[in-house]
Amino acid sequence: MYIIKNTLAASLVLSISSWCMAAGNPVAVGDVVGRDLSVALVGFLGHVGLLASNNNVSEVNQATDYVDVVRFKTVEGFKTDKYWGAKAKSNFGFKAPYTSASNQIIGLSNQQRPYVAYTLWSATAKPAVQECTRYDANGKCTAFSWKKGTFRCDSFVRWMYEQTGNGSLGGSLPRTTFNSSLLTITR
Repeated sequence: MYIIKNTLAASLVLSISSWCMAAGNPVAVGDVVGRDLSVALVGFLGHVGLLASNNNVSEVNQATDYVDVVRFKTVEGFKTDKYWGAKAKSNFGFKAPYTSASNQIIGLSNQQRPYVAYTLWSATAKPAVQECTRYDANGKCTAFSWKKGTFRCDSFVRWMYEQTGNGSLGGSLPRTTFNSSLLTITR
């Protein structure tokens, strides 16, 4: 009886863990991935990122201001704490001059990387923008600098959706962004 119980329990645990490991994996560029936040008592508020390429999640996370705030993680590296899964739009597009959705997500992420800080408090995206710092005699801009910006993980994902021409996700918390009605496919 003891061997049967242990065998049954081990089989059940193995089945559940393999189902959980396979369920919810992002499969297409533009999939939104979500999980609990790695902070005691408020973890349920969540953390979201965006699949940028085959196994690359673009995310914003707390780090030193203007250093590694926008970063890339593997899907497995993102799946810490309680992983929620992935959600998607029926089709995720891109805009010119980019040649693919992956190139656009990676390009926008890398463009913002050195110029943004992390914010915990504001759900409003404030991307870094280029400003003209010098004009020639004809009024043409001859030099630029970056005005720094701030993101929280959910505002970054929402901003990326809008910048790539894929609509507005909505939500004012990572969990509500992840549960946006625009994301109609659950993985």
